Amino acid sequence: MGGCAAILVRASVTCLGVTFGMATPPSSLKIRLAVLPFQNLTGDPNKEYLADGLTEETISHWSA
Repeated sequence: MGGCAAILVRASVTCLGVTFGMATPPSSLKIRLAVLPFQNLTGDPNKEYLADGLTEETISHWSA
């Protein structure tokens, strides 16, 4: 579920860039994106690392 949200966010930003005629924002403009923590919906506390990893990876991908 969390992976789907990350893909949806990335696709939305990509579509916005294509719609406005730019693949990447100019260097003077920066995209700001708030990343909410992904939740472990499996009910298994041993799989909490996956939700944490998705959150961290999303933050690190968009902060670069």
